[in-house]
Amino acid sequence: MRAEKTELGFANCSACSLRNVPKFCETLGQACLCCVEQGEIGFITWQPNDTGVGYDLLSCHPPREMTEWFKNTPTCEIRKIASQMVRNVFNQKQK
Repeated sequence: MRAEKTELGFANCSACSLRNVPKFCETLGQACLCCVEQGEIGFITWQPNDTGVGYDLLSCHPPREMTEWFKNTPTCEIRKIASQMVRNVFNQKQK
């Protein structure tokens, strides 16, 4: 999965690949909202690196590897990784 910054001024859950997998979405917590330096607030959506996986996610059939990873990785670690991915996206866009 990768984080993509939205150009909208609000959260765009309908464009997120995890929207039909509430367990994953809720596990990520507030990683979709990131406060950027200079007081700007930005939003991201989660997109699969493999576009074929996107159809499975939208059909509520996440890949086994993804399900296993979410099941076996502590929630605090998942949120830490997701937050770092979001920060990286915002830092890249600012450069």
